[in-house]
Amino acid sequence: MPETPETAGDIQEIRYRLEGIEATQTLLVRDRRKALLEELVTVFESTRLLPEVYLAIDGKRTQNDL
Repeated sequence: MPETPETAGDIQEIRYRLEGIEATQTLLVRDRRKALLEELVTVFESTRLLPEVYLAIDGKRTQNDL
């Protein structure tokens, strides 16, 4: 489908909103960093396999490979 001025404007609006969401998420994560890290440690400690899977993820292997 060829891009029209209307669709270009829609895409620009979507990008603008996504940037706002990303900025908000970054601020929230920074603000809650300590609590989030504690929660992650608890989850990793409670599941033996999760740390192994986390360490095996390298961006090259597929879900089936893992």
